[in-house]
Formats: sequence, structure tokens, C-alpha cells
Amino acid sequence: MSLQRSHQPHQKITMKQLITLIQDHQTRKKCFAIQDAYKLIYQSVFGIEHLLNDLEAAKSYLEREAAAIVAYDAESMLESIALDGAVVRLNLRPYKFRHGNLDRLFQAMLDSAGQINGSQEAFLKWWGYFKQGVIQATLDFNLAELEAFDQKVQSKNYPPMHHSPQYRAANQPAYRVLKREIAEQLLSSQKVKFP
Repeated sequence: MSLQRSHQPHQKITMKQLITLIQDHQTRKKCFAIQDAYKLIYQSVFGIEHLLNDLEAAKSYLEREAAAIVAYDAESMLESIALDGAVVRLNLRPYKFRHGNLDRLFQAMLDSAGQINGSQEAFLKWWGYFKQGVIQATLDFNLAELEAFDQKVQSKNYPPMHHSPQYRAANQPAYRVLKREIAEQLLSSQKVKFP
């Protein structure tokens, strides 16, 4: 798999673009809450490098999750989580349905983690845009809930988080975050069709 230049996320992304991204996910995903918007922004900026501190555990978790899910093809293979298109979620159910190789996927995770070079500054800029969108009522989230959530994550220095319980129950997310060009190379090399 050939590696391309590192992704420096969101150098020229505007508030309007962030709002479009959040509204798109609100439309497509049931029970999309503030915590899920936070996770979307976090993954878009930082990828999943935090999950790869223990490579053996990360690979084992991928294998267990893939074994446990039901393979089906009704879900998009790739979902953009960055408006510049450079970062995607590769959904495991259609990947399993199309007999995608887990070892290759894990290598793609490692390659992507090394190329998504987000910064706290970029994350805070995007998170600030999200908060402004809620305050201005451009985004439909509860302001009091946002203020409480923001205080919680700020007190913990903006950590990675899971999806909200209601999102997990409604959508049963099973995916891995990859750099788009690495995801496309992964799928093409296995002749796995994707839009």
C-alpha cells in the first residue's frame, strides 16, 4: 500500500461547512446527540490513533467485533466524516459481507493513524463552530445539555469518547476510521466494490 502525504485536517474549513457535515449526520443517523457530534469532530481531526496504543488488543478487538456482527450490504461502505473528504468511517458490516480481509484492514488502520495529524487547535476550532451553531440555533441541539457536556469534556482536556448510548442502541455502529485514499486502496486491492 503506497503512502501519500500526511493529512493536516481542516486548514480552511468554515463554520458553514461544519454545520453541513453535522446536519448530514443528523439526517442519516438516528438519535444523533451532542456526544456523537463531538465524536465525529474528534475522529475527523485525530483519527483513531488513541485506540492503537496496544496493537495486540486493537487487533483482537477488531477480530471479535467482526465475528460478532451480522454481515449485510444495506449500509454504505464508506462514510465521510471530514468535509475535505480525507477521513472516512469504513463500515464493518458491508466489509464483512464483501469478504474484506481483516489483516489488511488492520494495516490500513495503522497506515491511516500515521497520516492523520490533527491538532488540539484544529479540534477546538471545529468544536467552537459546533457550539456557535447550537447557540445560534442553526444546529438543533439542546443548549443546556451542550453547556453541561462542554464543561465535562473541557475539565478532562477534551478526551476521545464513545458514541452516546442512544446512538449505539439505534445504529449499532461498527466501523474503523481511515484516511480516504488508504480506504480506497484497501478496497480496490481486494476488488471490493464501493461507490
